[in-house]
Amino acid sequence: VQPDDTHGFDCEYRFEDGNGGYHWLQSVGRVVRRDTAGRPLLGAGYTVNIDERKHAEQALKASEEAQRSLIAALPDIVMRFDPEGRHLFASENVKDVTGLPAAAFLGKTHHELGFPEAMCAVWEHAIRQPFLSGRTYETEFELDGPSGHAVFNWRLTPDIDADGRVQTVLAVARDITVAR
Repeated sequence: VQPDDTHGFDCEYRFEDGNGGYHWLQSVGRVVRRDTAGRPLLGAGYTVNIDERKHAEQALKASEEAQRSLIAALPDIVMRFDPEGRHLFASENVKDVTGLPAAAFLGKTHHELGFPEAMCAVWEHAIRQPFLSGRTYETEFELDGPSGHAVFNWRLTPDIDADGRVQTVLAVARDITVAR
């Protein structure tokens, strides 16, 4: 990394301690004085051990991968909504039911995705209930999609923060067509 007066440098690297152990370090610095030809004369910076942060990042990544595997193994459709009814998450199997890939849902409401007005009204009402009551709400709806007509049980559970406020709603839709 070539430091300069404007940007300096900020890098993370693994370091062997000589006893067979490894540590993560972060070094940050910049040139503070140059000679008349522009060559560096004096630099200032620091290096810190970031083992704890790196271990926490690795644990978080492992947890996220485990959650993705769990959701991928479920036959149910899993979604998460913000208070405006925008999709924060949609499981990959949503494409089997709607024809739309999961990525198309992110950041959008059902209206923005072009679903029929009557379906949007049903879904919006259901999504609002946990935000209003702070309790799980359960309903059923029918949907015609690429795989044909299906009936779903939809369970919407509030995600409540430490102050008791509903932050998001987790929704699980289970195909109960055969069960009827």
